[in-house]
Amino acid sequence: MSKLICIYPEDNTTDFLLPIYAQLETMPDFAGYRFDTNDSSKTKNLFDALYQLEDDAIVFFLGHGASNKLYGSVGDDGEKQTLFDKTNIECIKKKNVVGIACRSKEFAHNFILNHIGFGDITSDYSEVLAERNIGDPDYMEWASEEDIFNFQNEFVGAITDKVVSSNDIFID
Repeated sequence: MSKLICIYPEDNTTDFLLPIYAQLETMPDFAGYRFDTNDSSKTKNLFDALYQLEDDAIVFFLGHGASNKLYGSVGDDGEKQTLFDKTNIECIKKKNVVGIACRSKEFAHNFILNHIGFGDITSDYSEVLAERNIGDPDYMEWASEEDIFNFQNEFVGAITDKVVSSNDIFID
């Protein structure tokens, strides 16, 4: 049976992903890491655990990402802190990684051998407004705050449904 790890940094902007974490928690051989990644001792424990995993382990990452990093929690300065980048990716490079984060597909393609990821995930209406104000005024012109909320629910529902219906994919 493959070990299943879920890394889910505490960040209130990703709380809508909690049902995915809760569904993964029901799986056998699950280990969850939901904490403030600014706590260096807990982050060290996470990395120690990742280095000890067998290569057939499955690692879920729930949070924020970019093409060159996966973020942890927000720091005291209000900025998202880097959790994984090219300097420390070795601990998950050979694992099976599912990145539920913006641009996790591009990040994983560059650094991780076996992966599933996503492109941009517009999951907060403030992202739409920011783009409309500083970039394209017609960005997602159809989208309202309710549309983004509905997207969050549908997105999370699709992933949790797949986890429920595909237990045999994640467990030998």
